[in-house]
Amino acid sequence: MRTCSLFGSVRKRSVRLTRVLTCSALAAGLYSNNVHAGSFCNGLTQPWRSIPSSPSSTRRQAGRLSQDLLVMQNFCSTNSIIEYFKSESRFMKLAKLEQDALEARDRKDAQFLADGVQQAIEEGLLAQLEETPAYEDIDVMSMTPNQCAEFIASKLPRDGAVVVVVGGSGTGKQTTVNELMKLLPSAVAWSNGDCFRSLTMLAIAHSKQSGERITDCLTSQNLDTWAGMLEVTTEGDVLIKGCGIDEKVSEIKNTLLKDPGLEELLPKVASLSQATVLGFARRASEKLCQSGQTALLEGRQETLDHIPTEHRFRLTMPEEGRRLLGERRLAQRILARYVRKPSRKDADVELLLRECLKEESDARL
Repeated sequence: MRTCSLFGSVRKRSVRLTRVLTCSALAAGLYSNNVHAGSFCNGLTQPWRSIPSSPSSTRRQAGRLSQDLLVMQNFCSTNSIIEYFKSESRFMKLAKLEQDALEARDRKDAQFLADGVQQAIEEGLLAQLEETPAYEDIDVMSMTPNQCAEFIASKLPRDGAVVVVVGGSGTGKQTTVNELMKLLPSAVAWSNGDCFRSLTMLAIAHSKQSGERITDCLTSQNLDTWAGMLEVTTEGDVLIKGCGIDEKVSEIKNTLLKDPGLEELLPKVASLSQATVLGFARRASEKLCQSGQTALLEGRQETLDHIPTEHRFRLTMPEEGRRLLGERRLAQRILARYVRKPSRKDADVELLLRECLKEESDARL
């Protein structure tokens, strides 16, 4: 029987941790009717884990709005914006649009990835899994990122492992991996999503240089060539060298790799490059594991099911958490408009925030 593990057959198990994790949070005094344990957010790049507050707390948060707080551009900044606007119907309507857009993107991405995996299997580039690998589910609303990372770390061997962390948009995959990096000095982390984005960037550059239509140059041969222009460093960064590009993913992941043109093409490239990226990730992770290091891979389950390991964790979020994601993403957009305002230093903070909300509303509604 084919196995999906570097260390032996995957044990057939289905473990739900929500009750355990919630009890842990309760014991730590981190969960109540008005407070969720997950209270960490990685600034503008990770709309994750809000702390719902009571009306009196909302008024206190709104009262603390200030230029200094907002220019920090972190969780405190976006949470204050959420609490300030939470009673406004226009804000909540826009937040619902953000939530719906995130969920629609997740469904679209999942379908593209599933189609890509199936195509790779039919072409003989990937082996058909005999069964879906087992994951340990973690409800991210019941734990802080550090607690989540500590739980995962407690499950790992000391002599190197391949660890897969999956979840939908906004569940905090990257933030959890960042916390794991602090706990595991020998760990190296990267994202399959960054590899897909890097290949898309190379495809666009190739198209411009060759004059080919982008859809015509997305061949298996080109994808393999572009994958050869990617290199994982010992620090877990990905270097892109080719087609006139010489960049580190860590330095462009929130700028050039989030370009709207790249975002539009990304699902198509991802659907065609499943085997390419998985082969790249598999070779790199096995090499790290054999040298005693821990390889941390985060991404979507549709692809990472095909990475051999028995250390699999799936971050989940209840409906309340998904609603908060919409609010967080909208707060980020408002904050982005605010920090770009040339007159913000001399303006009334609340007045300028309301102006930013109106601009966002005019652009979306």
